[in-house]
Amino acid sequence: MRARELLTEAKNPHIAHLEDLVFDSGYAGAIESLKLATGVRNMLAKGRGKRGKVTVKFDGAPAIFAGIDPADGRFFVGGKAAFSKNPKMIKKPSDLKKFYEGAPEDFVNKMAIAYTELKKLGIKDVLQGDLMFVKDMLEQRTINNENYIVFTPNTITYAVEADSDLAKEIQRAKFGIVFHTAYIGGETLNDAEKTFDIDISGLNKTSDVWYDDAEYKDLTGIASLTLEEDEHLRQEIIAAKARLTELGKAELEKIVNNSEFKKTIQIFINANVRAGQHIKDSAEFTKEFLQFHKERTLQDVGDLKSDLAKQKRHQKVEDKKSFIEHNQNSVYKLIDLYNHLNEIKLILINKLNTIDGMKTFIRSGNGFEVTNPEGFVALGHSGDATKLVNRMEFSQQNFNK
Repeated sequence: MRARELLTEAKNPHIAHLEDLVFDSGYAGAIESLKLATGVRNMLAKGRGKRGKVTVKFDGAPAIFAGIDPADGRFFVGGKAAFSKNPKMIKKPSDLKKFYEGAPEDFVNKMAIAYTELKKLGIKDVLQGDLMFVKDMLEQRTINNENYIVFTPNTITYAVEADSDLAKEIQRAKFGIVFHTAYIGGETLNDAEKTFDIDISGLNKTSDVWYDDAEYKDLTGIASLTLEEDEHLRQEIIAAKARLTELGKAELEKIVNNSEFKKTIQIFINANVRAGQHIKDSAEFTKEFLQFHKERTLQDVGDLKSDLAKQKRHQKVEDKKSFIEHNQNSVYKLIDLYNHLNEIKLILINKLNTIDGMKTFIRSGNGFEVTNPEGFVALGHSGDATKLVNRMEFSQQNFNK
């Protein structure tokens, strides 16, 4: 499976939320989101149809790229700047000072350990992963009267039962990483083909590095959909398809291709996420969105010096209001489609979250509050990918971090 990038502005692009594909890619994005959701539904329903693949989004940091630079055949470790015009690739210890002088000491130390330890794995191409821990990040904690080894690479704290084999592996290691993406071929790293379908079975084994891939593993079978859950999901998919058919390609494209509408509505949705609010009734949402746009556009109008500039700013509000009023029915249907896609996503996440993997917490003062994993990435048969994240939970935590 090869990953066809939905966004092309960078080699390692942002992966869109399932429900946001309709804004990012219009009608094709809506079709794609329904295909990916159906693939995950089939994966969670035993023995049915074409099945999608799901990877778990680990909340590690920083992102680490490691492997063989196709340009010269040398091993390297780097961050996202490995893809820059003048690539920052650590190929010898002195490169740390060359590329990262003045960078935070913690980041430089982690990159130094990554260079030393990942070299031992014998990576053939280039792998991307999220750093989960280095030795001094590991702590022994008692949570709800249970003893754990815990580490907090970013927002989420991961906890492993202290007497488990996994905890023993982690405690022996100097470095921990979860790989989720590979880059294959090409004359340079920027020419390499990106795939989420990775195979790490051929990597060297060493107790110094704990590593895993991000593939969703349900070893217990408890994440299979019940008949009732499957029917609920089926009805939501039917409703979303019906809305998409009612809206039609031409009408949908007219709405999402309005750059001012597209930009402002995504800002509004993120503002709701920060406030911990789901989209309400689609008609009420449209009304609140228009008010939000008006207030946002006019918020600094008093600072404008000329009457002409003020007039233009007020005209911008009127243009937006006129656009929504003339397309009110289509905007309503688009928001309703978005709501159905969001509900589909939440049903899938709630089921995926039942897997019994590493326990996840959020640090709260001197204690820990239980939380779900960051989320998941759904992969289609043609390599398309989308995020399945409960934005009212993890995204809100990240926004308000």
